[in-house]
Amino acid sequence: MQNKAAPVALRDYVIMSSTGSGSSSTETTDSSKTVTHREMYAVTDRMIAELDRRFTDNEVQLAACDTIFPGSPNFLNFELMAPLAKQFGPNLSIDSDKLKPQIAVISEMLKGIKVETAEDILQLL
Repeated sequence: MQNKAAPVALRDYVIMSSTGSGSSSTETTDSSKTVTHREMYAVTDRMIAELDRRFTDNEVQLAACDTIFPGSPNFLNFELMAPLAKQFGPNLSIDSDKLKPQIAVISEMLKGIKVETAEDILQLL
């Protein structure tokens, strides 16, 4: 059997088999439910591997982004926010040394106030 490269148009997709090759002898003896489960496990496994590949290296940045969402349990968590502030702070005129006390002031100001979106916070400011 000859291996062929996937078409360029499909490079962003997961290709698990070729078409036109027919069923294998093991698939014809399995029930369709078993085949479906096996295929779904394979798809799920590939999806998890792809999510891992895309997001593992960005875990610190994603955690920092979570700190500005009011619905997050990590809302205004300085420890999670600090790496991103240090990385991009100079480009955004953010003094990361002053950020911690500013976060403390905002946290105190928001105590007892229900905020669900970033827009709610901007309206308060």
